[in-house]
Amino acid sequence: MAVTQGSGPQDYEIDSFEPVHSENSVVLSMKEMKLDDDQVMKKWGFPLTDLYKLALKFYKEKEGKAIHFSYQDKLTLIAFTKQVNYGKYNADTLPPLGVLDVIGRDRRMAWQALGDLTKEEAMRDFILMLDRLCPLFTAFIEAHKADLEARERRKWEEEDRKKKEEERLRLEEELRRKEEEERARQEIQRRQIQDALNQQTYAQFKAYAEQQYPGNPEQQGVLVRQLQDQHYHQYMQQLLQQQTSRPEPESEENEVEVEPPVLANGTLHNSQPDSEEDDDEINSQGTMSMASMWTRKDVREFKESIRREGGE
Repeated sequence: MAVTQGSGPQDYEIDSFEPVHSENSVVLSMKEMKLDDDQVMKKWGFPLTDLYKLALKFYKEKEGKAIHFSYQDKLTLIAFTKQVNYGKYNADTLPPLGVLDVIGRDRRMAWQALGDLTKEEAMRDFILMLDRLCPLFTAFIEAHKADLEARERRKWEEEDRKKKEEERLRLEEELRRKEEEERARQEIQRRQIQDALNQQTYAQFKAYAEQQYPGNPEQQGVLVRQLQDQHYHQYMQQLLQQQTSRPEPESEENEVEVEPPVLANGTLHNSQPDSEEDDDEINSQGTMSMASMWTRKDVREFKESIRREGGE
């Protein structure tokens, strides 16, 4: 097989293959051309090595079935694969052929004719020859490329879906954590308010309970807890009403005052004088910060309403 010689690696365009049979060679004529990896990528969309693997797969699947190559074409294509797999032909490394092994001898001559063709050049020429001989080859590559792109697109879409799902779960977890923190903060605040109210009213409620259940500490304790719980809920209800219906404090009338004692069976158990001086004294000793929503006017109105209810 004749090849053009040059100072550097040879580049071939497989144009025609005219076999000239002799005992030692099969001569193939080629025209010189340039074809590098960038051109291969531009035309077929795959690197040379990947494209060669696809071409070899196409050859093995189609040869003798959908496509029938001539004897000489098959010799040449096989010679290219030998050059790719084993490099330059070397008779010393090969077992001897049988006397009647004509096909084996032809294959070795085709391989030997490739001379110093590099692995990359052999892959490239195998692809070029297959493309020239088989119009279906380009369609096969394009179909494989479309399938690969579709799989890559599905993979990207799945990764994008997973990222969005992970982000959604992260946001949900962050929201849940913040809600839990807010509930915990509110519970701490609720306990602080209730503890402050209980401390403030314990003596009054204790005295009232002793009047209701003399000599019965257990019933007294139950009643005190009931009164304190009622007191807390009334306080929070009125506080909420004031927050939603009244503008922010603007005058001295809105100075801090603590809540008066809570009802017990419809009456106000008030063991402290109903004066501003005593109210101020209670306020200065109290530990309840939320009572800042109460004003002297509010306290007086609340007391009057309780007294009226008790009178009824």
